Amino acid sequence: MTIPASPFFTHLQVGDIQLAHRVAMAPLTRFRALPSHEHDVELATTYYSQRASTHGTLIISEPTFICPRASEYPNIPCMWTIPQAIAWRNIVSAVHSKRSPTLGSLGRTAEPEILEAKGGDSCAGLLIYCTNVRKHREGRVH
Repeated sequence: MTIPASPFFTHLQVGDIQLAHRVAMAPLTRFRALPSHEHDVELATTYYSQRASTHGTLIISEPTFICPRASEYPNIPCMWTIPQAIAWRNIVSAVHSKRSPTLGSLGRTAEPEILEAKGGDSCAGLLIYCTNVRKHREGRVH
């Protein structure tokens, strides 16, 4: 008996990018950035490089906020300062060296209490309040 090949492990052309298979790394919020919202470059480079170890794996990065008002979650990577951008550049370069493409994931949620303490303004197109993230971090969502 022959088991048919799974389509998950067949090549896929997406625009001008050739993926080796149809399995992608989904965006995960890890809360591992430094308090300055920069990645710990060594830790993040290892993390993303390990997931890109199979050539042609699409890596969708964790949510990355584009301005101080986009969100105020602690330890989330951001990209509005030069050091933050340099950290991301180093991580993306490491993933690309494994011949895997990356796709940035931008978040736009805010915890109401933190947003209000910072002036109550957000730069997102639509303000989305999210309380489940805090509950998850506190171990109350399973």
